[in-house]
Amino acid sequence: MAVDFASSINWTALYDSLTIGAAGIQIAPITLSSSLNFRFLRVAANNQNARSSWKLGGYCFLMVDEPNPEVIVERIFTSVNKPSIIAVPDYLASYRVVFSPPKWFDEISLQIDGYTGTL
Repeated sequence: MAVDFASSINWTALYDSLTIGAAGIQIAPITLSSSLNFRFLRVAANNQNARSSWKLGGYCFLMVDEPNPEVIVERIFTSVNKPSIIAVPDYLASYRVVFSPPKWFDEISLQIDGYTGTL
């Protein structure tokens, strides 16, 4: 069987939340509290107020699996208002995720899913 990113049954929700920033204050990075081991992540960083010139949805950081992650293994650019598929490097048996939205976002609807389908 081949990898099937299009089928919704092959994804499990890891994070799905709307964050609204306070006036003039940057939205803080969003940290997923659990350790992950998915080989692929789907990240959708949506902003209903996005201008047509905005391309950046944020940065998804793959961190060393520690309770208070500080060591960045990968930093991945994600697009605004369209999902990005992230291939997690094979050398990461487990990892944590921190997502940092752009400083100009006043709100972000962030969804992160893990791929559970066949590889």
